[in-house]
Formats: sequence, structure tokens, C-alpha cells
Amino acid sequence: MATLFSMSISAHHRLPFLLCWLSSGCAPEDDTLDWDGQFEDSEACFHREIPEATGEPAVAGTTSHANPDERSFCSPSKGPELRYLWTPDESRAYRIHTGGSEFDTVLYVYEGCHERRIACNDDHQNLQSQVIVEATAFNQYIIVVDGYETLDRGAFRLTIQ
Repeated sequence: MATLFSMSISAHHRLPFLLCWLSSGCAPEDDTLDWDGQFEDSEACFHREIPEATGEPAVAGTTSHANPDERSFCSPSKGPELRYLWTPDESRAYRIHTGGSEFDTVLYVYEGCHERRIACNDDHQNLQSQVIVEATAFNQYIIVVDGYETLDRGAFRLTIQ
């Protein structure tokens, strides 16, 4: 299935983006375009697992079909959200952000399934969110990409550095 999208890319980044796009190696493809927004497993507390510990982006997806089930612990987010299971491969500080997303994002992180609130941010830079997480290798974290308002949904980029 072909996916149609548009984005603005600076002249400096056009060649690397074109090569990445042509090779389909830009980011793990998130199949949320054809997805109904429900958890795959009724026992799970996440929608998808992030396959790599880091990535620019680690996930390129959409909240278009997601449900507005959850509120962040740092803002009154009312938009649809997706929850990702993330397992870092080393203990260190990670910068996680939604730069390049096309809507007003809220980003928050739990250690485990709602066990402990780690970080939360709304509007770090313009309408994009960023958190710094001191993560422990091989611990499981839930990263939530949320929309600020009910209509804040669409394509997003989740980067982990």
C-alpha cells in the first residue's frame, strides 16, 4: 500500500532524507495508518513496542485513529494518544521529543505500566514536546504521545536520542 504524505525539508537535509526515504530505512514504520486504535492485547498497557532503543525518529506514526482515553499528569490533554513500550539498552539520560510532528503534542513517560511517573512536557518548543529521562538499561518504560486538544491528532515523529 502506498502512503501519501507531505513535509517541508530544508535544503541541507534534502539529500539525506531522499536517500533515507528511497531505502525505506528512515524509521521503523508504524502501521497505525490502518489501525483502529485498540491495544493488540487486552492485558497490555501499550499499543506498540519501539524496536530500537534510540532513533531519529524511533517511530513515525499517526494518532488519527487513536482514542482520547488518557490525560497527562502535566497538562489537561484531551486529544487521542498512543502508548509505546520502550526498553533502553544502556543506563543514561535520553532526550525524547516530538519535533517535526504536525499537531500540538503532549509527551509523558511512565516506568512500567502506570507504575511511576517519570517525565511530562507540553510545548517545549512551539507546540512540540520534549522530556529528558534518566533511564536504566533494560527497564521497561511507557512513552505516551498525546494531543493537547480533541482535534490535535495526525502524523507525529517520536525521536529518542
